[in-house]
Amino acid sequence: YYKAFKKNRKKYKPYMDGIKFCIGESGRDSGITLKLGTNVTGTSLERSAEDIVNRVIVFNENGKKIGTFRNKESERNFGICQETVKLSSGETASAAANATLKAPTKEAKVDALGSFSCIAGRTVKLFDNQTGLWGKFFIENDTHSISNGLHTMSLELAFSNAMAGQEIRRP
Repeated sequence: YYKAFKKNRKKYKPYMDGIKFCIGESGRDSGITLKLGTNVTGTSLERSAEDIVNRVIVFNENGKKIGTFRNKESERNFGICQETVKLSSGETASAAANATLKAPTKEAKVDALGSFSCIAGRTVKLFDNQTGLWGKFFIENDTHSISNGLHTMSLELAFSNAMAGQEIRRP
């Protein structure tokens, strides 16, 4: 699926459908809306600067420096977190740098009444006024449990692969 991504720029995500291993396009909407006090039993929000890359130095195939790509705001906020990239054949410097630059991450965890539509690779709408979480989020990981006839799920939600540019109305 990485080769397909390089051609069409669409992101893909592996997931399980029962015992069947599948790969689907990332970001498909689950059709589910989660609301605190209705079908959400718990939420948490975490922020991490662990994987930041805010400066990328790009070298060509012969090892000659082509340029430096920076996120100046991130450098001011977090200091310099640098990586180097050697271009592959047919790859552009800006594409390689943009694929390497990484912002701080934000992740949310949600426990809710279950829906098998909420699986990794899809998106879910979430409204939680306590934590300030609201919007459309990418489901990074999902765990589903059924006990005494009650289906519950735990979802790890990511901000980085959320559907950029798509707006939903806040309740």
